[in-house]
Amino acid sequence: MKRKIFIIPLIAALAGCEARQLNLQPPDLGSLVDTSKPVTEQNIQDAFTQRPGIRPGANLGIVYIPSNTEVPVPHTITSDQRREWQTVLQDNFFIKDVVFLSTLYTPTVTVRDVRVLRKSAAALNCDLLLVYSVSYDYGRQPNPMAFLYLTVVGLFIFPGDTITAGSMAKGAVLDVRTGYVYGVVEDKAQYTMVIPVAWLQGSLPTMFDKAASVAVHKMREGMRPLLDRLRNEAVNSSQPQAAGTTPPAPVGKK
Repeated sequence: MKRKIFIIPLIAALAGCEARQLNLQPPDLGSLVDTSKPVTEQNIQDAFTQRPGIRPGANLGIVYIPSNTEVPVPHTITSDQRREWQTVLQDNFFIKDVVFLSTLYTPTVTVRDVRVLRKSAAALNCDLLLVYSVSYDYGRQPNPMAFLYLTVVGLFIFPGDTITAGSMAKGAVLDVRTGYVYGVVEDKAQYTMVIPVAWLQGSLPTMFDKAASVAVHKMREGMRPLLDRLRNEAVNSSQPQAAGTTPPAPVGKK
């Protein structure tokens, strides 16, 4: 009987000492292009002329696609995050209004078909659509205090594990009318804690949330160069063509 009492905490301690490598993968945004039609050489050439002209006063819709990661962590857009999105996006004067498509879907609905999302954005009178998602993973590395897991109480009070929660945010800006992808931006962040192994499962949701907040913030700020480029194109496209000049031929066309 004494041998069994000793073996139980020993097995638990050995399990708690197993390291886990952080393996963070980009989130799945679904298919950003229409894959329902066969790809031909003409399709490729047509893609060069598909790009629409951008005009000032565009409405931009935002939609979050839940990650298909094995770690089920809900992501919600808080009121503070809404203001941050609006600040970044409306810094570029050609964006008139920011609309959150989450009002059209319940939290249990996952839509990955970008054509469906474009249709929803069109129903809200959006010209541009920003689709983004967040992925998660974690790594754990036992430290010397993990030896104290040999006692049952050690699993709960001794911080023998260094836990690193990682999150990657990825977003793309599309034209609602044509599906043209203007650009894709991604960034990542980590959050680390040293805790007892028994606290792991209870700590992960908070750690993922903190890492995701930073990753989304960095991704959102990384949108600025893309938005600056779109702003410049909006300005150029809104200026009248000078008389007697010929507009440049689309790329890929002679």
